[in-house]
Amino acid sequence: MPGRTTPFLVAEVRPQVTGLVTARLFTEGGLVRTGDALYQLDDATYRADTASAEAAVARANALLESAQLKARRADELIKIHAISTQDHDNAVAALREAEADVGVAKAALQSARVRLGYSRITAPIAGRIGKSSVTAGALVTANQSESLATIQQLDPIYVDLSQSSSELLALRKALGDDFQGAKDYPVTILLEDGSRYDQEGKLTFADHDHRLSNQPLLGQSDAYPVGIEANLEQFNYTPGAFRFGSKGSKDTPHADDRGRTRTDPDEAKRIADQAAHAMVARTRRFSFGSNALELAPGTVLQI
Repeated sequence: MPGRTTPFLVAEVRPQVTGLVTARLFTEGGLVRTGDALYQLDDATYRADTASAEAAVARANALLESAQLKARRADELIKIHAISTQDHDNAVAALREAEADVGVAKAALQSARVRLGYSRITAPIAGRIGKSSVTAGALVTANQSESLATIQQLDPIYVDLSQSSSELLALRKALGDDFQGAKDYPVTILLEDGSRYDQEGKLTFADHDHRLSNQPLLGQSDAYPVGIEANLEQFNYTPGAFRFGSKGSKDTPHADDRGRTRTDPDEAKRIADQAAHAMVARTRRFSFGSNALELAPGTVLQI
């Protein structure tokens, strides 16, 4: 079965803050590791914001120290009734307010440092990075729609293929009772030149595409899909693989008063047998633990 390679991971690099690009720090087409610096943005504004936030934290700490001293004096004076209860309560409240101000200032400092860190754009995943869409001097904005570059992780690598319902039926018949355990079967691939790839793969998942063929079946025109209340799994057919006769035809099952279509299992199997050639794509994905040859995404292979 023919298949096509797809990356194991794909990440589009976008800025999280606004600024001018001052430098591109990677080689286009090269390999990058997670956390490698890719772009440097002008961070003068973010550095100033961080310095201001640090000063705010220092001021809040100074006010907190003053409030602590006043609260301790108030605790001593209230014992000898040198101050009123109101003055003591005010000193305690001022202390709590100063403590909260310190927390607010520290949170603002942390936010400023995060924005400063975002001015240096790093690789979210490891892999091969493509062409840069910007150069030094370009203005980029936070969370813009256009990516700056794309990173693709190619080791391991996926191989996707599609097979029709008739091919799936043949595979199920060939495997018999072992079909449910097909994930344990080793998978080998052939490269475009016919050589065998030296790494074995495994089935990762299978997905159904329920879009049906536009060609009418059973010799009828104006065909339309209907549901059948029967256990078709025992007949080894995939969901969505059936398309039945036109309205009013003898092959069309009747709907009950709740709109459910009913037929007996024998009739369902007869109709399904005639419809089994409907080409319904079933996408399968295989993963290969080592991409030693560094297969490029989109490479056509044979499973």
